[in-house]
Amino acid sequence: MLDIRLKELCDWRINVLERGVVVVYKTKVDDHSGEMTEKRMHRVRWGPLDDHPEHQVLEEKKVEHMENFAENSYLAGDDDEDDEAGVTSVDDISKPVRDTLIRRFCQVGVKQAKIGAVFDLHRSTISTIKGDGSTELDDEHAWDNDGVSAGADDD
Repeated sequence: MLDIRLKELCDWRINVLERGVVVVYKTKVDDHSGEMTEKRMHRVRWGPLDDHPEHQVLEEKKVEHMENFAENSYLAGDDDEDDEAGVTSVDDISKPVRDTLIRRFCQVGVKQAKIGAVFDLHRSTISTIKGDGSTELDDEHAWDNDGVSAGADDD
């Protein structure tokens, strides 16, 4: 069921009854009384789309997403921004940056076992890295107080 505030903002509502069948409603909110009315406009049916090229592309993305979801998908997503930065997985992070990130995660209380799972390292390795140094990044990876990379160009 949709929230009434959301319904009030809609001009059309499409209700999926089952795969391949939807009902389209025109919604209207009376300006004076605030009463909302819906008028059933169309029932739309379509056949199986399993052979359609776009369906196959979306199905592949769905399978890939579900595989990555179990494997650190929150770090190694398929966003265009990640591709532009050249970082597609934790394996692409340099060792000094990785170690600094690990130390910072430890400082904020993330459990070493969870950090190890993300970086595919044993908990004892995380413990060793934690005690090995500073949490400061070199100039290439430094951030100023505004959260802007020191080496970033202004657009």
